[in-house]
Amino acid sequence: MRKLCRDILILSSLLMASLTLTHGITEAALIKDGVEGQPPIQIANAYKLNFTNQVKTGYQSVRYDPNRGAQLYDSSLGYGFVQETNALPAREVHTDSITSDGTGFFITESYFFAEPKSEKDNYNNYGMAFRMDASPGTYNVYVKTTSDAEDGIVSVSGMQTSRLLKSGHWDAAKLVPVKHTAVAKGKEWTYTYVNGRDHIDIEIEPNKVNTAVGIEEILLEPILPQHRAAGALPNLFILGDSTVKSYTFDEAPMSGWGQIIGSMFNQHKVRVTNYSMGGRSFKNAYTEGRLNDILLSGNIGDYVFIQFGHNDESADEFRRYGRGSTEAMYENYLKEIYLPAIQARGMIPVLVTPMSRIKGNASPEYIYENSFKSRKFVDILKRVADESGVTLIDLNSESLKYYNEIGVEAITALFMSIEAGETPGKTNDGSYAPSK
Repeated sequence: MRKLCRDILILSSLLMASLTLTHGITEAALIKDGVEGQPPIQIANAYKLNFTNQVKTGYQSVRYDPNRGAQLYDSSLGYGFVQETNALPAREVHTDSITSDGTGFFITESYFFAEPKSEKDNYNNYGMAFRMDASPGTYNVYVKTTSDAEDGIVSVSGMQTSRLLKSGHWDAAKLVPVKHTAVAKGKEWTYTYVNGRDHIDIEIEPNKVNTAVGIEEILLEPILPQHRAAGALPNLFILGDSTVKSYTFDEAPMSGWGQIIGSMFNQHKVRVTNYSMGGRSFKNAYTEGRLNDILLSGNIGDYVFIQFGHNDESADEFRRYGRGSTEAMYENYLKEIYLPAIQARGMIPVLVTPMSRIKGNASPEYIYENSFKSRKFVDILKRVADESGVTLIDLNSESLKYYNEIGVEAITALFMSIEAGETPGKTNDGSYAPSK
């Protein structure tokens, strides 16, 4: 039961003070309908791609060359098959074994990869991936495959489709429902996806060895971001990890700053929704569709507060669905996925540096220092915010100032230093605290 208990009232006050005093964003700013100082939102052309020999009016035909095989990605065309996806880390896929009989493009895999003891986090069934140039923005994605959904799975740009097919809730209290899911019916797959890169990958991966899967048709339809309805409140979305999460009653006294910050706004003027959950990082908040759901739920002029770093330090950065990131991957998530996708929706990102960890066995004279030393995520956040002109709240520095101001004894009392039986709350694994 030694998980950190966040002094949410004080740290939230620091957060709000930093936001209001340093950056001048106040409650009044949250009721604007537009986004001043940002370039106009552009909308790209639609893609209609046909992978069969049958002529389809309005579709671009992707032909199979018996001598050269499948069309590889060509920047002059703006599309083609690739040998690895744009996921972080990149996932290997195959091109030389793609075939066609005129009814679609097919691939069959004779073996799969799965890391022993981490089969659910790090596996690869290979398959094929088709890349299309697509500017940052929102797209309706329709994919028609050559086989039923039970034989394969279709993913968009490294997203975890098994999670996207499920409904449910994003938070522990089940107050924030999953609004946007993927749909698979027979051979047809549909998504609505907010893209931050300059391209989109459509991945077709078999579920079984020696079973052909393939692609017949892709429709990529751009859609404009939505303006707020008349009389609707502006939104402030919060996305982060366990230090930001809203905890349930039986998890008390654990709590995060996202749990209390809403009370610091006038609820008649702004709606605050906390999408944060324990164990999240830039990577898994993206792959499970958490970020995508926020962006599709918001309107032009809404705010998105983002804090990640604690779980991004996990040493599973090269697993397909791990939580960790190298410094380069962390920066890529910021610059190539999160910020351009948020801004393409006409929404306003606010980056929050993660609060520093404390030292549980600190001596009375200990001076707290930034705990992010092995991977300098805090420095990356500051630099990217400065380079991109995005508002940053330096909660990391503010937390250290506060720790050292009140000292080790007070900090120890503020964090989760409790004895067995002192609280009926849950432990980290979901069980309840023992009485002795």
